[in-house]
Amino acid sequence: MLEQAFEALKTYKWGIDPKGIKPIQDAVVATHGNAAARKELESKLAAALDTDIPRAAKDSVCRFLKTIGTAHSVPALAKLLHDTELSHMARHALQTIDAKEAASALVNAIDKAPKKIKIGIISSLGARGKDVPVGALAKIVADKDPEISAAGALALGAIASHESAKALGLAKVNDTNK
Repeated sequence: MLEQAFEALKTYKWGIDPKGIKPIQDAVVATHGNAAARKELESKLAAALDTDIPRAAKDSVCRFLKTIGTAHSVPALAKLLHDTELSHMARHALQTIDAKEAASALVNAIDKAPKKIKIGIISSLGARGKDVPVGALAKIVADKDPEISAAGALALGAIASHESAKALGLAKVNDTNK
């Protein structure tokens, strides 16, 4: 049944009854406490992101990886960070994966991201909180673009650590009144 659900991912689009991929969701729940089964499921899901399945299917896979993802699925999710249609769900998954690699993938994607996605990535780093290199966000606070600068400041505030508070205090925030 699970293999049929992975076959259904190949044609899954919004508006189609999701019962065809529900066995994947059921497997996410059923593998709780079974590390080997969960790792196998995660591998299949990460591999699916590297195929040409429809956007809705990739969106669903990101949702599943948000729950069971580990460092193993980070590279597949990181490839989606600059995709205007999939970046949001990839970030959503990466901000919850309990692995330093997830934070690194988000940080590494900032420089090449278009503005809207860049702001989203910065926001995800703030939401993630842990394993985020505060220095990278402190540099963003000094960005010439006031929206990017504000996103950096908000992310540092959301992290709410001693280190992030110190970085905010030392930051040279872009003054839009100049």
